Amino acid sequence: MILNQLSLKSFGKFQKKNILLKEGINVVYGDNESGKSTVHTFLLAMFFGLRRRRGKASRTDLYTRYKPWGESSRYEGTLWFTCGEKQFRLERDFTDVRFGARLFCETDGELLSVEDGDLDMLLGNISELVFQNTVFVPQAKSRTEEGLYTELRDYLADFQGTGDLQFDLEKAENLLKDKKKLWEKREKGELQRKEQAETKISYDIQHEQTEVESLREKLQDIEANCRTLRRLAEKLEREVEEANVRERRSTAKEELEAADQTGIARKQDRQKQKETGRVSMAVWKIWTVFLAVTAMLGIGNRISLTVYDRDFTTASGSRGSLVAL
Repeated sequence: MILNQLSLKSFGKFQKKNILLKEGINVVYGDNESGKSTVHTFLLAMFFGLRRRRGKASRTDLYTRYKPWGESSRYEGTLWFTCGEKQFRLERDFTDVRFGARLFCETDGELLSVEDGDLDMLLGNISELVFQNTVFVPQAKSRTEEGLYTELRDYLADFQGTGDLQFDLEKAENLLKDKKKLWEKREKGELQRKEQAETKISYDIQHEQTEVESLREKLQDIEANCRTLRRLAEKLEREVEEANVRERRSTAKEELEAADQTGIARKQDRQKQKETGRVSMAVWKIWTVFLAVTAMLGIGNRISLTVYDRDFTTASGSRGSLVAL
């Protein structure tokens, strides 16, 4: 039998609580008072019901202990399980001890009878006492109850005396061996998958470490190149600055030299102008004297004159006309 799903519709502290189970071992864990024991007891109650005790014992029995909290009048749950190759659904109303359980075969769509022993047959005809002391171990209770010994003794004695073959030891042993082989195979497969996963993780870690080391080396090379480029940039900046300084000095020197040459040329021009002015003044004075002499001698009319008007600047800076004979 494989349990598939629990539905604690109204049981203990739970209301409409669904728990999905998977094939294999399922672990239900949580803090104290979170409801682990409630789920554990719910399984027992679904298979065998909750019997109410009488008198003072009813105050502490399982029925009263796990009665829904609050004012809910419903006290029920549903269990889905697989037996053989068929799916079953067991519904139970705990307030109805006699007719509160309904069993459905969802694979065939058939309604079975709990009262006629269909559920007992699916459970292997084990009693509640055997169930509690074998596959259903309560919290902090590993010792079996005294009644289990008596029931097993009576069962084996009845089997020995009557020869009832309902209990086939050889078949049970073979079934347990097959289950053992199946679980060993699954455990081996899980171990292999675990080892493969660990190997892959180890390889991935080693690969990542190699990548990290490679990236670290590349980063160091990049930092070294950056330092080299930074030094080259600083050197180029200094060279550019020195070149600019030399260029500014050369330009200033050329400007000074050009200014000096311009001043020399201007000075030479002024000297030439002064020389020309002195010559012109001397010629003008000679000509004036000549005219005065010719006028005194009365020979001015017999001299043919060609007058060239030429402006000139005297040594004193005055302007005049030059008359050529």
